[in-house]
Amino acid sequence: MNSNETYFMNFAKCKDSKNPNFFFADDVIGTNNAIRYCQDCPVKIPCGQYAMNNNIIYGVWGGLSIRARAKLKREQKLNQIA
Repeated sequence: MNSNETYFMNFAKCKDSKNPNFFFADDVIGTNNAIRYCQDCPVKIPCGQYAMNNNIIYGVWGGLSIRARAKLKREQKLNQIA
């Protein structure tokens, strides 16, 4: 893991979370709670980008579920083709 690539983690709202499993819920309600938690995080965008760039397939990163990240990646690929 490149320290420049993960520098944003020092400023993440979740950095001091007492329950990191909160971001890895296996149900819709838990996932939506994690997404809401991330909404005012100061590093939401680089966090989501990190997860997409590294093909992380679990958890909420940058306020994005795995489905939301997969959709964004598909859209980015389509935009590159167009």
